[in-house]
Amino acid sequence: MPLTNSFTISADESGARELVSFILFLFEAQKPVLLSTLKDVFCAEKSPDAARKTLSRLCKRASALGVSIKKTGNSTQTALVIDTASLYSLDDLPPEELLLGTIRTCEALLDTNALPYQNDLRIALAKLDPNFAGTEINEGPKSPCPSEKSRIFEVFLDALEKHYAINAWYTDPAFSTTNRLLAPLGYFFANDSKYIVAMTLDEAGGTISQPKTFRVDRFDRAQARKDVSFTVPDTFDIRDFYLLPFEFGPDKPFTITVKLLDNFPPALRQRFMRRASEGRETNTWTISVRDQLKAISWCIANNVLPKAPQDFVALWKESLARGVSLYGNEQ
Repeated sequence: MPLTNSFTISADESGARELVSFILFLFEAQKPVLLSTLKDVFCAEKSPDAARKTLSRLCKRASALGVSIKKTGNSTQTALVIDTASLYSLDDLPPEELLLGTIRTCEALLDTNALPYQNDLRIALAKLDPNFAGTEINEGPKSPCPSEKSRIFEVFLDALEKHYAINAWYTDPAFSTTNRLLAPLGYFFANDSKYIVAMTLDEAGGTISQPKTFRVDRFDRAQARKDVSFTVPDTFDIRDFYLLPFEFGPDKPFTITVKLLDNFPPALRQRFMRRASEGRETNTWTISVRDQLKAISWCIANNVLPKAPQDFVALWKESLARGVSLYGNEQ
């Protein structure tokens, strides 16, 4: 479906990312996805009515891009699925245009070192198109194939649905790779990344560690272990693991202690308390930070009083003073 000149995907970058994530999520599922699942992933903190409107808006925007999404199921279990009939068919292209398009698409893939058999592809393209000049051999390091990353997530989704374990190789931020037997309990999206919440098991299916969060793109391999089953703990709630804006970032993790003031946003209180731990003093909380600047801005915006560490408190005070000064100069 061609786009009209007046159409825009979204008025802001975050809206565009949300739309693309929504479409890709349905593509990767390769089967109808329940509305309840979509609401948990894309509208976790919205009311039922707001969630319904959000999903409806995403479907309309996807349709404007030529991706038709239809409802399936019944009144109690409604699901969404991409209508493959709305997708453009390569069968409509003449053979010579199809070949040229394939060559140009493959040529674009060679801009990075992420493609396996990259050198073989260069040689093949040179044989198909005499004008193709990209026959030089690139011996740079190769990263895992994107399709393999997508397959890893699919393995986790299947294990999550059927309650079997995954033998996984995970590389942490310190570039240390470990092999774990994981029981996937849930997943969510944050900061343009997919996260799996899982607990570590022993070979008998017993729990070795409590649930923790893993970033999907840090998994190198994932193998199904259907011989090891597990049970999701009754106390597990995926919302306990939703990250706050400052919990991911470039900084080395450190802990801050804060006090929630009376005008702390009620809608944010429950989410914050799920992520934080009670401090030593009354009405104080501790939480891990990976982006100091975002944490300072978050505290100022949400009426949170930092108590420790002192260097963080000092930066918070400095930011407050700078804001007051700028405001005063504008009066």
